[in-house]
Amino acid sequence: MRRSFWLATVSAIASFALIVLGGLSRTQTGPGCTDWPKCNGSWLPPVESAALIDWLHRAVSASIGLLLLVTAISVVTSACSSRSRRAAFVAVGLVVTQSAIGALTVGGVAPAWVSTIHLGLAILLFTATMLLALAIAADRGAPRWAASLLAPGTAVEPHLRHSALLAIAAIFVVILSGAAANATSVAVACTTWPLCPDNAAAGLVAPRAISTNGILIASAVSVLVVAVVAWQGLTRPVTPTTRTLAIGALGLVGLQTIADAGAIATGHALWVAPISLTVLTALLALMVVLFLAGGMAPVAVGAAAIGGTMPAPARELPTPGIVATSRNYVALTKPGIMTLLLTTTLGAMLIAEAGMPPVTLILLTLLGGVLSSGGANVLNCYIDRDIDAQMSRTKARASASGEIAPRNVLLFGTALTVIAVVQLWITVNPLAAMLALSGNLFYVFVYTLWLKRRTPQNIVIGGAAGAVPPLVGWAAVTGDLSILAWGLFAIIFLWTPPHFWALALLKQGEYGRVGVPMLPNVAGERETRKQILIYTVLLFALCVGLTPFGLGWIYLVAAILINGAFLYYAIRLWLNPSKATARGMFFYSLWYLALIYAAAVIDRVL
Repeated sequence: MRRSFWLATVSAIASFALIVLGGLSRTQTGPGCTDWPKCNGSWLPPVESAALIDWLHRAVSASIGLLLLVTAISVVTSACSSRSRRAAFVAVGLVVTQSAIGALTVGGVAPAWVSTIHLGLAILLFTATMLLALAIAADRGAPRWAASLLAPGTAVEPHLRHSALLAIAAIFVVILSGAAANATSVAVACTTWPLCPDNAAAGLVAPRAISTNGILIASAVSVLVVAVVAWQGLTRPVTPTTRTLAIGALGLVGLQTIADAGAIATGHALWVAPISLTVLTALLALMVVLFLAGGMAPVAVGAAAIGGTMPAPARELPTPGIVATSRNYVALTKPGIMTLLLTTTLGAMLIAEAGMPPVTLILLTLLGGVLSSGGANVLNCYIDRDIDAQMSRTKARASASGEIAPRNVLLFGTALTVIAVVQLWITVNPLAAMLALSGNLFYVFVYTLWLKRRTPQNIVIGGAAGAVPPLVGWAAVTGDLSILAWGLFAIIFLWTPPHFWALALLKQGEYGRVGVPMLPNVAGERETRKQILIYTVLLFALCVGLTPFGLGWIYLVAAILINGAFLYYAIRLWLNPSKATARGMFFYSLWYLALIYAAAVIDRVL
């Protein structure tokens, strides 16, 4: 059975690749392979992208057919259950049917609905091969995590399973809607949401317009349903496997949100479609596994469902008054960090406008920034409440001391996030809203939940979340993202490691005590100081290198001086390490972003 499991697993991976290649094939403007089973009269394709992708698509499809045939024979001749045998026969039947339908699409003469059915069958094939692998794993009892998904158990979370099933259906509809829209030859496309463009009367009667609007609506519904599934997986007494899957689902939703933002920013460019298809297919697969995991027996996770170890029971505290409670809730949003993020948002708006944007737009964008960053910070406090209680810098937080119940912290952070996205979408524009949501999700799920307690590179990768606000500000003014906008993003991304590692050199004892693998604790102070110097040099080069993309000599001179001071601290810290130097560099870094952005603003305005 071990051989059968690995054959089925490889088939599932190949089926996923088949869908991705199919998405790439639909973006090609060339003819590809115009006949079947050969490619343009030859068994080997010509050296051009369209034909090569079509040929690879066919080769993978044929390989899957061979793999599944061998798998079916292996399953039938081994001690596998009838469930595994049925799954194998269904998978073989699907690959044969899918290949036959695929032959009809060659040459682009088949109706659009044939291509849609072809993609739908490919998704069903991927699901079937995945379920086949899990069924064989259950038969052999290994690997344990896969075997447990189809093992007999009590459906302790029926609502989660129902939500997961609804999410599967919603994602399937989104994928097929996208395929239908891409297959049509009608040239009209929606570039805004929820209505079609300027000529609404003409746009709404066009098939592609209706389809594109339908995709956006269905995509929003699928994101909402997945969020419900993840919420249930994170807040109810379920197994660690279910919680991990819920975290992964939200991470994929964040990637899909970025893909949607890219579609809007580029006017639904063809290259966005295969990216979105890949993410949606992975999300559908995860929902299928989460549906299966929802039937597992519960484990006692209690209040430690998120955020690692169970925090010590909070002491009995007197009930605070309204003013004290309000102050506690505001403190959870981390106003100090929020101020820094809002500064970069406003700076990017002024740079994009090369002057003063409408005051109303500024206020609405900053309001969205307050709500979005505040929501992310509150959720961070909720997740890290166990380690916050053990650090002198954070133990006074109401989430760590128990003055605010964990459930209320979670609800507060979620509410701020949802309100932020809705407010930005309605009053600013969808791109700004999606960028704000992507930054929020990245900070909460990629940095806080995934990276922070696992790798010393948490700050490097997680820094992308803090670098999103200038993109939001730029998108609010222009409705798109230019090279200079991404340059403002990159400044914060490269600034984050030396900023936080300078603090880590001062607080490494506390980080080590609570098990957060900051670089000084893992690699030592010397390596940390070396990395600080490297990132500071890269930051210097980046800031100077942005000059040709819309900035002038005023900015250039200021960038050299501002980065020169930052580099001075880094060199001094490398050559003569001390707590005083690390503290000086950290406090200078707090002013750095405001200074460099102010220089760019002054240069653009003057």
